[in-house]
Amino acid sequence: MKKIKDTFYSIAINFKTMPFFLKYITLGSIIGGPLFIIGPFLPSFYFAINGQQVTQSEFWSAGAGPTMVIVGIVLLICGIGFIYRKPWSRWIFCLGILLPVIIDAISGSILEKTVANYIYTIGVTAVIYIWYFFIKKSVRNYFGLKALS
Repeated sequence: MKKIKDTFYSIAINFKTMPFFLKYITLGSIIGGPLFIIGPFLPSFYFAINGQQVTQSEFWSAGAGPTMVIVGIVLLICGIGFIYRKPWSRWIFCLGILLPVIIDAISGSILEKTVANYIYTIGVTAVIYIWYFFIKKSVRNYFGLKALS
């Protein structure tokens, strides 16, 4: 029982000492991950592809269901890694931004997307997260890494 209590205490302390924005990323990962994993299996879930409402079977046959589940697993793993101050979680989170693009490329549906959409999604978002996770001093300190000179 003491070990469980110590674990919860450690999680609370780590969360309290997290940089402000990392708290929201962590909460989003911990809450959003399971929703992404479970959501595609729920028949009452709203399914949309490119803004168009589709049936659950269309959602899965288009490859969006598996993509959503994989992204959910990655989010959950990252959220847990953030709470436990694991530096590898930064890499997985940043690489996770690329995950839907990689899955689209493998499935062939990347041709249906606009290049501008991918440039924005990958380029701008990745640059912001890479700066935040790998350069920002408070985040590097949280993960026990030295600040960049």
